[in-house]
Amino acid sequence: MDLVTEGVLTLNRTVQLLNTYNAGKVDESFFSQLYGKDGAAKLGRILIEECNHLNIFVGKAINETYQAAALPFDLSIRQRLVEQLVNECKKMGKTVTVKYY
Repeated sequence: MDLVTEGVLTLNRTVQLLNTYNAGKVDESFFSQLYGKDGAAKLGRILIEECNHLNIFVGKAINETYQAAALPFDLSIRQRLVEQLVNECKKMGKTVTVKYY
């Protein structure tokens, strides 16, 4: 296991990075973001530079913090982001499997 992440925010930013990479918009600004210290940058680097086979394990539980703060959260958001991540990885020729719990 290379990385465990909180979820939605990291996935969203990682999808953006991979989309930029797949679109060929790799300039100095892109690499500055990709080599940042945040979780999305780390995940993006792993997926672009090191990954051939990606196994994604997605929990269906709702974080109690979202409920306590009365923040709107829908499991479909997480599922949509996972689907986008899978699509971007497949564009790079990665083999991807997803398992929901």
